[in-house]
Amino acid sequence: MSRLGGAGAVAQLVADVPVSAVE
Repeated sequence: MSRLGGAGAVAQLVADVPVSAVE
């Protein structure tokens, strides 16, 4: 569970950076 939660948090961070850069 912790692994999944950590992966989700990392995925959100990684997905948030490119989106901000594109905008």
